[in-house]
Amino acid sequence: MRHLFIALLCLMSWSSKAVDWSTWYQSDNLTIQKRLAQTGVVEIKVWMQVDAAKKDNLLSVLADVDNAKSWLPHVEHVTLVSRPTPAQSIVYTLFDAPFPLAKRQLFTRSCLSVEPVNSRLVYQMQVRDIVNSSLPEDIVTVTPMRAQWRFYETVDGLVVEYDALAHPNGRVPLWLVNRNTLASTKAAFQALASLMLKPKYQHFSHGFEPGDCTTFEHFE
Repeated sequence: MRHLFIALLCLMSWSSKAVDWSTWYQSDNLTIQKRLAQTGVVEIKVWMQVDAAKKDNLLSVLADVDNAKSWLPHVEHVTLVSRPTPAQSIVYTLFDAPFPLAKRQLFTRSCLSVEPVNSRLVYQMQVRDIVNSSLPEDIVTVTPMRAQWRFYETVDGLVVEYDALAHPNGRVPLWLVNRNTLASTKAAFQALASLMLKPKYQHFSHGFEPGDCTTFEHFE
């Protein structure tokens, strides 16, 4: 009986965590889920399948910061600051937010790793905002920000999973921020799926190599 009680508690705990998410958008190849964090900011979870795509196609698009505006809504420019290792990159992003929101900036460090899971290689790119005292003081900085990409190849193509939570800061109505986040996420992943299959990204040299990312916190 004691073991049954513990099992039920575990099931209840798992269930209460699982039902926090609700599906905001769903199609055959794209699902976007959402839930509210304690701060009132929406957290997103994305699942996408891109037929005929490979993991290098995704990494190539992510590495091509000069072309980021072609798939990231409300981005003014993205700058690759440095590549500390082949697994890591430090990036500055300036967002030209829609009215009445003011511009925002984001300074991040990412790290790519890979691990075998159920006989397939699963790639993971963790993204974290980091402190930079030289950022312009007149632009609001998005912080904290946590995101994680997980992707793996199948016989049909590439499966991409993405989780993200970012606080915009400043005096802004959260309902407007959340609505914009969801709409931008949908537009971004639809554009990303199309862009990955473009000829440019079939032989683009992205320069990423999986490495040790144990210094990054686990994102849940």
